[in-house]
Amino acid sequence: MKLELTVLGLCAVGLSLNSRLAAQVRPDLAAPTAMSVSQQEKLEQVASASLFGQFRSNMSDFLWLKVDKYLHRGVDMRGLTKEEREHDSAQRVQNGTAEAGNREHTDETTVVPTARTDWRGVLGDVERDIKPFANMGSHTHRDPREALPLFRLMTWSNPKFIQGYTTGAVMMARQKQSKQQALAFLAEGLRNNPDSVEIEATFAFLLMKGEARRWDEAVDHAERGLAALQKRDLRTLSDDERGAWQDCIRWRVLAYRNLGRSQQAIQAAQEGLRQFPDDATCTKLLKDMGQYKKAL
Repeated sequence: MKLELTVLGLCAVGLSLNSRLAAQVRPDLAAPTAMSVSQQEKLEQVASASLFGQFRSNMSDFLWLKVDKYLHRGVDMRGLTKEEREHDSAQRVQNGTAEAGNREHTDETTVVPTARTDWRGVLGDVERDIKPFANMGSHTHRDPREALPLFRLMTWSNPKFIQGYTTGAVMMARQKQSKQQALAFLAEGLRNNPDSVEIEATFAFLLMKGEARRWDEAVDHAERGLAALQKRDLRTLSDDERGAWQDCIRWRVLAYRNLGRSQQAIQAAQEGLRQFPDDATCTKLLKDMGQYKKAL
């Protein structure tokens, strides 16, 4: 506990120092999504950008890990090795229920192995007794409300930390009274990351979710997310960006449908299937409107 308080204290000092230097450092960090070779070389040569850019990244990553550990009641997780994936020799982490705002677990297991997969016998039993441990084969998450300030800190420390904005906003939106706060948080994220397809996709999702039903605005954000991708080499997209790309397609289709703009919904679904041939949302809409064979 004392160690954690000390680390968080250092975080606060670092954030204070970072805010004072932000005005001087930010111009050197404002690199475009896809940098040219000359821009990359310039960025590498700027000592302040190198030092404080690394500080920002490390701080946001540290806070992200703290949130993840909090939501999982202190249980540490790691990615599966190639051998574990091939031989199914480790217990995979899976959510017990679909919970909006919590990240999906892909090829992960607990750092402390389960009794079924642990070859250490009694030594493994001892470690499971003295460390935070739970069988995460099917689990739920702790209430995220207490973790929300950490999302605020991680995006203050690194305004380019997109996952902090998207996950934090969806968690805020789980509380009805915080829906506008969530949208304002995403708006800040877009100001700092204007070409982020992930933030645009999350914006569209929240505008369609629950009682909002702001279909026109949802279409606009989905369209802007897809437009942002035109500036990118699609082969370089991360898994999160590819997921957001497909989400923008889905939210655009659903928003057009709910606006009664059937022809635009059909066209958007047909375009979506050209990019993601197995997409269930696009397929269902085209089948419902008797256009599926035509699309194929």
